[in-house]
Amino acid sequence: MRTDRLTPGTDSAGQRGLILRILLLALAFWGIDSLLYSVVYDGGGLGAALVTPEPLELWMRILGVVVIVTGVLFIEYGARREDRERFEVELDEAGVRLQAETAERESADRALRASEIRYRGLFESSPTPIILVDQATARIVEANPAADSFIGCESGKLTTMRIWELNGVPEDEMLGKLRDTAERGSRVVRSRYKLADGSWRDVEVTTAPITLDDDTTLLFGTVTDISDRIMIQEAMEAAFEELDQVFQSVADGLRVVATDHSILKVNETFVELSGLSEEQILGHKCYDVFGCAQCHTPACPMRRILAGSSRVDYEADKKRMDGSTVPCLVTARPYYIEGVLTGIVESFRDITERRLAEETIRHMALHDQLTGLPNRALLSDRLEMALGRAHRRSDGLALLFVDIDDFKNINDQFGHAAGDKLLADFARRIQDVLREDDTIARMGGDEFVVLLPGAKKRSDATRVLTEITRVICEPFTWESETVHVSASIGVALLEDTGEPQDSLLRRADRAMYTAKEAGGGNAFAKPLHCADSATGLRRCPPREPGESDLTIESDDRVRGGRL
Repeated sequence: MRTDRLTPGTDSAGQRGLILRILLLALAFWGIDSLLYSVVYDGGGLGAALVTPEPLELWMRILGVVVIVTGVLFIEYGARREDRERFEVELDEAGVRLQAETAERESADRALRASEIRYRGLFESSPTPIILVDQATARIVEANPAADSFIGCESGKLTTMRIWELNGVPEDEMLGKLRDTAERGSRVVRSRYKLADGSWRDVEVTTAPITLDDDTTLLFGTVTDISDRIMIQEAMEAAFEELDQVFQSVADGLRVVATDHSILKVNETFVELSGLSEEQILGHKCYDVFGCAQCHTPACPMRRILAGSSRVDYEADKKRMDGSTVPCLVTARPYYIEGVLTGIVESFRDITERRLAEETIRHMALHDQLTGLPNRALLSDRLEMALGRAHRRSDGLALLFVDIDDFKNINDQFGHAAGDKLLADFARRIQDVLREDDTIARMGGDEFVVLLPGAKKRSDATRVLTEITRVICEPFTWESETVHVSASIGVALLEDTGEPQDSLLRRADRAMYTAKEAGGGNAFAKPLHCADSATGLRRCPPREPGESDLTIESDDRVRGGRL
């Protein structure tokens, strides 16, 4: 309540009364002064003034002074009365205000007490342990029953303790932490509290500073027991670590890919397969890292998994960053997190060795083991393809049946090892003079077949025959032995594009035996439609001058060494 408002004469009305009183007092002093002047200077004193010949003027002056003084006193009385009445009004108003303020304060006090009771009830009944700590001294100033129960001590026991007696933190360090908390505001910290029975529990404390009217700072803290949570978390971390160890130790390459094709996780085997570091892999798109021909196609495993497939298996040549490829057997499965499909898990098995083994088996099944040449099965396949191409293009084809003369003598005189080496060298010499599209195959023993696609005329086959004759007539050597060999070659030209391969082989084989019976050399087989047949065939086309049905060309053979 403001006391200056209860001081009389301080408002504008009091100021006006004060000015009027000053004026009246000035007039009174003026009248007294005039009277005294008349008495002192005119009459020579009061007694003389009474007997002065002009008494009426004197009395008039005295009367004027009296009137002025009386007016001044009256005005002063009225002003004081007015001030008193105004003061009483202001006093009444101040009383009303005081009553209102008192009522308001009492209402606030009641609300505060109610709030204190309510929050005290919440504090007392809260199942969460709550403690109040003096920031300056670290003394526990208040603790609710839940805190007492959690620590396992009697009610009020905690308020006799310092906070470092609970968490075991050294005093200086604890005071520093409390000071830091008071400055930084609310925070959440992890700690360990020692219970009354001597055991320790992991806790999470949420603290906030509270400043009282006397500038005392308290730290309000709620305590949450997280020992079970930490134990579960540690168990989960151990399980995840174990799973990660399994993930990393799997012999196959593994990677986890999100639905946006970004790579989330890989194991060490995948890193080795891709030839990249883990930093170069994680976060990149799967089709940019170890991609294959299936990427960006409907065969993409991600597309198939998202479309509903529960498993995708396929073989692919995965591309490495250096341009090389790794043949892999790939298996893709859905990857779920809390029941939501978030990507796929792919496993990559390097099948390079299997491919090599398959290639070896396939090569062994289709190639001669001694010479490495195609065998009868692969020759049949290539001959069938050449016949089909000849039929589509109306193209020619020649088949040469080659047999080494007197090969048995080489085995008998020099041994089978020498014979095997001669066969391998013989095959290599013929292969060296053939075109890339030509094929030489070993039929078994010392018999070979040469396939010449595109050979339409006898001259086409004769050029090859000349080269073959030249290279096989050169001496063969091993260790200290030198041997010259000869060969009988039968040639069959495709005359009819509809002729089956068995017929063409038989004609070349008969031509070879015809040449061998004639003492060696080359023999061209009769055309198919001129061959002997029980049913008879159409007539042969006109021959060129000097051409016979069967031509045998013999060369003088150089026979050296022991053969």
